[in-house]
Amino acid sequence: MNVVGPMLHEVENLQKVHDKWVKANPDAVKAPKEALAAYADHSVPNLSSIVVLAEVSHKCISFIGDTRGDKILEGLELAGLIDKGGTLQVDLLKCPRHGSSNNVDSDFFERIVADHYVFSADGEFGNPEPETLEMLTAARDNDDYRIHLTYPVDEIDVARKAEAAKHKRKRGPPSRASRRFWPTTPSSTTRS
Repeated sequence: MNVVGPMLHEVENLQKVHDKWVKANPDAVKAPKEALAAYADHSVPNLSSIVVLAEVSHKCISFIGDTRGDKILEGLELAGLIDKGGTLQVDLLKCPRHGSSNNVDSDFFERIVADHYVFSADGEFGNPEPETLEMLTAARDNDDYRIHLTYPVDEIDVARKAEAAKHKRKRGPPSRASRRFWPTTPSSTTRS
């Protein structure tokens, strides 16, 4: 196993934010573990996510956590697992931050190439976002790969619509690529 993130300064930033939170919320410190779980949605904890590249029997799996793609690429370069600007082939990539488009860019999917992409999200906070899936499909073009969703598309879409309504934002008409992932009728949870 190669742990390629977080960087020391990111963990130190997390400690500062956590210490400040503990002082501001003394009653919550004694509360059950779930009280701290909501804290994980802030960017400092996300950037402190553990990033692991696991290899066994010539298979490679990347567990990304909630950090940003540029931080993952930087960690892989610092660990000597890819050359600066280079690419990495993995069998399975657990996509960052439940498929949030705020955590990836096209170059992330161009540089970390997988046979299987897993999006662990149920539609909460709009994830996985169609924009992320569009970046992936644009980067991979006509390559052979599979996308795995941990929830059925119809459940994800219901949660995504509720999230958009909660924030009173409109998602414009879906693009051609988005319609591929968010059809009006239920579809398989595995796409290729």
